[in-house]
Formats: sequence, structure tokens, C-alpha cells
Amino acid sequence: MLPGTIGRPNPTVPESAYFRRALRWAEPNNVFSQVQAELRHFIVWLGLVIIAALAISTARVTIRLQVQDLQFRISASRALEAKLLDERDWLNQQIAEQGNSTKMEEQALLNLGMIRPLPGQELVLP
Repeated sequence: MLPGTIGRPNPTVPESAYFRRALRWAEPNNVFSQVQAELRHFIVWLGLVIIAALAISTARVTIRLQVQDLQFRISASRALEAKLLDERDWLNQQIAEQGNSTKMEEQALLNLGMIRPLPGQELVLP
């Protein structure tokens, strides 16, 4: 006759004892094993700290590069804005010097060969 507890946990032994027996390999038996376990834990934590430090450093460098790129773009945009404002002022000065549209038409005809479009040649854009 077979005992009734084969393949089933012993009801008199608490459940946590089974877990302790199953995880007994993780518990060192002597001082040397205890030191090795502590060394392993230290190395794991040190590795995690180093990985975290590298991740933070990489993020800081990436952000700094993005900031420098944006500063360059802002500088280039300001230079372009200043150039366009100067060109606008120059064109306003030219328009003021020309006075009326007939002089502008004459200049366009002489310098560029442009003429005023005929009524059928005009195109209305939306």
C-alpha cells in the first residue's frame, strides 16, 4: 500500500518550508559562500549603477547636442530675418524713388523686357 501523500505536499509541513527547500541553493552554507554571495550582489549592484550612470550621461550629451543644433538654427534664422528686413527696406526705398507706376513700367520694359499683360493674358489666382 502507498502512502496518500505521494506527489502531494505534506499537509503537516507549512508551504513556506517547501519554498525554502527549493531555494536552498541560494542560501550559502558557510562563510566563504556567504562572502561570495555578497560579492555577487555587490557586483550586480555596481553594474546597475554603472549602466544607470552611462544612460544618464548619454541622455545629457544627446540633449546638449540638440540644444546646440537649435541655437545654430535660431542664429541662422535671425541672420536671414535681418537680411530680408534690409532687402525690404531697400525695395521700399526704390519704390519711393520711382514715385509712380509709369516710371516702374519704363524700368521694367528697359531692364527686363517686361510689358503690362493684356486683359486676356491675366490669370486670377485663388
